[in-house]
Amino acid sequence: MYRTGDLVRYRADGSLQYCGRTDHQVKIRGHRIELGEIEAVAAGHPAVLECAAVVREDVPGDPYVHLYYVPSTTAGDARGSRASGAVLPAVMWPGRVTELPALPHTPNEKVDRLALTRLVATDAPPLCRW
Repeated sequence: MYRTGDLVRYRADGSLQYCGRTDHQVKIRGHRIELGEIEAVAAGHPAVLECAAVVREDVPGDPYVHLYYVPSTTAGDARGSRASGAVLPAVMWPGRVTELPALPHTPNEKVDRLALTRLVATDAPPLCRW
């Protein structure tokens, strides 16, 4: 009836079972966050060559957005700059930002988000907590 973006399946008893989302929308602390918007703003930064945002929950019950990025060859650091902050609301800023030499990719050349969530969390303190 309505397109919500939720992925569900019918159970044998006729009820619906929630299986996830068909897009990259997540809900953290009551706010709906589109990870693609975060990635688009981060990719617009001159110090970022490639990036991906994922939701991590290193402490059970405390999810946060973690942005992984590959630096471009031009000088600059994407972690220290919030010049694009006016574009995103404060609740959408990543809790942590990690620089990687390369992002993992699937055989189809897409970013392997599952591999990113399996990476060991860095000891760096989070950028912000909401």
